[in-house]
Amino acid sequence: MQPDPSKFELLKQRALMTFRVNLERLNLLVGVAVHDLAEAEFTKLAKETTGADFDLAKPELAPIAMCDKGGVGMAKLAEACEAQSNAKDGSYRPRSPYFVGFTWALRRKNRLGKEHAYLNHTYPQPVPEEFQKEFEDTTSWSPFWGMLSMFCPSGGTVPHLPYYGVPSLEDPFSGADILAELEGERLLIAHREKLIAANSAPLGLLSLGAANIDFSRPFILETPTHIHRGGLASTTPNHPLDGNTGWVQSYHKKNKTVSFTAAAGGRNRVPGVDEFNLTWAGNVFGLMLVSFAAVMKVRAGRGQGLLALTDGVTYGDAYHAYGENHWLGARRAMTGFADMFARFGALARSGFGTHVIESPADDGSTDLWVAVDQPKTGLNE
Repeated sequence: MQPDPSKFELLKQRALMTFRVNLERLNLLVGVAVHDLAEAEFTKLAKETTGADFDLAKPELAPIAMCDKGGVGMAKLAEACEAQSNAKDGSYRPRSPYFVGFTWALRRKNRLGKEHAYLNHTYPQPVPEEFQKEFEDTTSWSPFWGMLSMFCPSGGTVPHLPYYGVPSLEDPFSGADILAELEGERLLIAHREKLIAANSAPLGLLSLGAANIDFSRPFILETPTHIHRGGLASTTPNHPLDGNTGWVQSYHKKNKTVSFTAAAGGRNRVPGVDEFNLTWAGNVFGLMLVSFAAVMKVRAGRGQGLLALTDGVTYGDAYHAYGENHWLGARRAMTGFADMFARFGALARSGFGTHVIESPADDGSTDLWVAVDQPKTGLNE
């Protein structure tokens, strides 16, 4: 006969139950269906859909395996997920604008998860005819750059400017010299435009709102049904989360649709953050893709091409896009506000300790960052 739980244990269980009830409410608010799976169920599903093993002692290793070998594991996952969201004959099935996708998530019973592991999919969105040729070009990265710029509240490259040094929690434009700040912004914009216009693959530091990721292993993979663009996103010290995530943007060649799929694993030492991430990740990824599709629809007919979308969501685009999808505007406002707290999350994570602070090297080792102060002039080419 087991002893009765102590008052402290009862208090912990009640707090966990309340936390999870509130997360379920958040699931409904952001329109992501989160399917909770036990350890055995999750690892079996991950193996079947990606071919990779999830070692839940170090879940951050699985996304690396999925992105290796040209992204075969991520492509397999994306096509398995899309089969769940399309009609039985494989044709495109339109979804309500309220629901954006689903997540298969590892959920520990009766205790707060000390890791996160999930497979997330955002439902396919139509690609206007004007942009289909660029999606079908297996040498072009413009569909990926266009989607990234729609990350809420913003997304794009982070150049290694000399006054950046190694990206940290400090604001590189925190000085009182307004002219220097404006010049810095100009250099950032020029660097980004140069990178995108040259059709460069996403590699190195990328900005996701107030946080940075380190992107590696970029791939473009064509299968009989899809063209997949993706790679591995790893957290940096300037990020509230901790782990690796495989990204894949998938264009269905017959249906003329684009979807987004992510596979993540990691361990955050700040209590509750991994649990919260199981819901929030689906929200930010869903917003990125749905915003991309909405802005493509608004921009169709202007003859500008996808590179014109990399400036993000303009006021005029947003006015028309949100008019058709009120949930999109409300969720972007909510998520943009929440992004203000990303720096605080990164600071808390640095205090508790970190695991993943950059992309792993191709041989599986981890390179170390070395901070070196440099003169505040020009660009690092």
